Amino acid sequence: MILNHFQIPQKIKKNGYDYQLLVKADFKAIYQQNLEGKQIGYEVILLENSTAKNKASKVFPSNEDFGKTAWAIKSEERAYQFYQSLLPANKNQLEINF
Repeated sequence: MILNHFQIPQKIKKNGYDYQLLVKADFKAIYQQNLEGKQIGYEVILLENSTAKNKASKVFPSNEDFGKTAWAIKSEERAYQFYQSLLPANKNQLEINF
């Protein structure tokens, strides 16, 4: 289920990396990945809800989600191209042409 109006963190720390939110739509986002202050790449993610204490929240993908609902991309330009190619899940389409 995709929910339209809820917040995701601007900054996240995970697996030793720092992530900064660059752009978010209702169902997708791009985070810049940094290590010790140096930009490493970008992560394009499909946002999913989970319920925590009866509130809908977006969850940053687990390592197992990569290739399914999350993608690591080195180039900012390619990350934005990929982000633009993702269609809402309710259309049953993901255009993943790289």
